[in-house]
Amino acid sequence: MPQHASIVNRIGNLTLLDRRLNTAAKNAAFVDKLPYYEQSELLLNAEVRQNIAWRIEEINLRQAALSQRAVAIWSFPPQVAD
Repeated sequence: MPQHASIVNRIGNLTLLDRRLNTAAKNAAFVDKLPYYEQSELLLNAEVRQNIAWRIEEINLRQAALSQRAVAIWSFPPQVAD
């Protein structure tokens, strides 16, 4: 992937695996990691494993969705002006 260095650490490209799965998956290609995502109990990985490819398009879409979730989760009610 030509843009690898610019996307590898973007939030849309990152996910969590428990230590056992992460150790086994290491830095494998996406298609080789799918079995590990299948074993994961995290709902975050249920969405990742629905992809058949992991390209910049999928990463951008996931990043946008995660960003919207983050805003919804960590937003506060607006403050009332005096």
